[in-house]
Amino acid sequence: MSSSKESIIKSRRKLLGLTLQDVANHVGVSRQTVQKWESGKIKSMGIDKIAKVTEILELSPFDIMYTENGTIQERLKLAINAQ
Repeated sequence: MSSSKESIIKSRRKLLGLTLQDVANHVGVSRQTVQKWESGKIKSMGIDKIAKVTEILELSPFDIMYTENGTIQERLKLAINAQ
C-alpha cells in the first residue's frame, strides 16, 4: 500500500463516519493523540494501539504497520529476495 499510515488512518476514519473522539474512546487514548497520529506528529504506535485502531477502522494491522524503510510487506520481500 503506497499511502502513509497517517493518511490511511484519517481517510478510513472519515470513510466510516467516525470522529476523532470515536477512535480515541475505542483505543483508550485522547482525541489529541489520534489527531497527532493522523498528522504524523506521533510516528510510532504500540502494538496494542495498532490492534485497537485497526479493529475500529476495520483494517488489517498490516495496512498501517510501517517501518522507517517502507512497509513490512516490502521489507519481507527484500529479506526473501536476499536469500
